[in-house]
Amino acid sequence: MPESLQFDDYVLRDDKKKKSPPRYTFRQLTRDDVLSPDFGREQLYVQDQQGFMARVRRNGNVKTWKRDPERIEIPMKFGMYEAFRVTDPAELFVMVERAANAPLKGARQIGSNMTEVEHGDLTVLYSYETPVAFLATQGGFVTEKKWSVTTSKHIAKFFDRHGYDRRGAQKIAQEDLEAIVSVGGATRDFPVNVDPTPAEMRDVVGRLTRRRGNRPRRTARRRGLIRDMQFFREHAGYVVGERSKGALDLARAEREMEKRNWYVLWEPDQDADLSWMSDEERAEEHEVYCAVLVGPSKRGFSTSDVLASLCGIVDPSREYKRVVEAELASEALSRA
Repeated sequence: MPESLQFDDYVLRDDKKKKSPPRYTFRQLTRDDVLSPDFGREQLYVQDQQGFMARVRRNGNVKTWKRDPERIEIPMKFGMYEAFRVTDPAELFVMVERAANAPLKGARQIGSNMTEVEHGDLTVLYSYETPVAFLATQGGFVTEKKWSVTTSKHIAKFFDRHGYDRRGAQKIAQEDLEAIVSVGGATRDFPVNVDPTPAEMRDVVGRLTRRRGNRPRRTARRRGLIRDMQFFREHAGYVVGERSKGALDLARAEREMEKRNWYVLWEPDQDADLSWMSDEERAEEHEVYCAVLVGPSKRGFSTSDVLASLCGIVDPSREYKRVVEAELASEALSRA
């Protein structure tokens, strides 16, 4: 157990094949962290044998012993099938911020007087010789300075090229944009709140659903989307810096699932692996399910209709079932 909080920079397991993978700053957890009621709400990580950070999730209640106060067991799960137990909280990590990492990865001409540069963690647009917009993991950003009609067209083409709604891009001062681009990634001065307040979260949704003239759509559909987003923001796991974006993606996936007439079958999992439980826990009665996302078929449902599935779900609450269904829909839509 570390005597004080430990911070180090690591590369994510998902990024290990990249030529210049971004680095993130992680903090080791303490015993107080894992016994907190909020434990598991943040995205958790463990370090694999190669030194990369792998995403994991909590898979049950933290177990302690009255006769041995120092003893602790934390059930965790990696992927869909691999379950394990952690006995030292310091083996778990949470991401706290992205470390500076700014290699120049390449540049390409994407139009007349338009250059797109991969710089560190950013994809930057240069109009003529001036950086005017960029895309980062936190979203899209654009200069608040009005240059010319041609530069405005360059910015619109840049965001459309990457499938990003330019109306949702955050405006920042030109000098701030140039400072961020110069280091090629997020720093302590990056003008983004990684854990926005409810008011800031509503502003994000407002920018993504805004009409021309900066007048938000006051429709029941938009209000419903905000409520759904707030639900997933409270109950779903998330990556630091992308909590609101992930919640919004799940809310949209849930709506798309309903639109396509998909639904989830909850079936008992007869072959569930409960080896990660203690003997006392296995002796208790548990409800273990498989969640199977299926689509409509004229022949009825068959294996060809299965779009996504997840098994080994132990004693799910009503809220957790909704989160699982939205995540399955998001997974199926990403493959569509």
